[in-house]
Amino acid sequence: LRARRLADRSAVADDSESVSESTDSALLPSRPAAYLGRPTSSLVLDQSSGGSLNRQLEAISELIDEHVHDANQWMYWKRGEAKVKNSRAQFVQRRTQSNAAREARGEAPEAEVPEAELDRMFRPLPEPSRLESLLNTANLNLLSKGVTQSRGPALTKMFMAQGLHESTN
Repeated sequence: LRARRLADRSAVADDSESVSESTDSALLPSRPAAYLGRPTSSLVLDQSSGGSLNRQLEAISELIDEHVHDANQWMYWKRGEAKVKNSRAQFVQRRTQSNAAREARGEAPEAEVPEAELDRMFRPLPEPSRLESLLNTANLNLLSKGVTQSRGPALTKMFMAQGLHESTN
């Protein structure tokens, strides 16, 4: 019975608090007496994570949306760049074949197009900034680590309570 009471009391202790194993009194939580007055079973499965978790998860969701948008912009740019390079290569190849055909017929070949002229004819799209994407990724990493560290135990309790609720139904 004594071991069960100690186990119930230790379950009340916050996960972020350090627990010393040297004495039995160290298993008692360092919470106010009013907080300990609540029933133990509701303390173990306490799901009150406040509005801050919701705000953090919404911010993470927005950052993920921005990350996906940045990734789509990058892919769009890469496809556009590939199209421009392909069009340029095809133009140069057609021009070379045309000149070879002219020489075969005994005509004078067309003048070669200078690189500057080719650059003007086939302008690539401007490369999107990687800075925004990098900053969004860093913010996403920071927020997710913060949620994991601060709310990990609460989320574990929530999933445990959900599992218990589903198993009883």
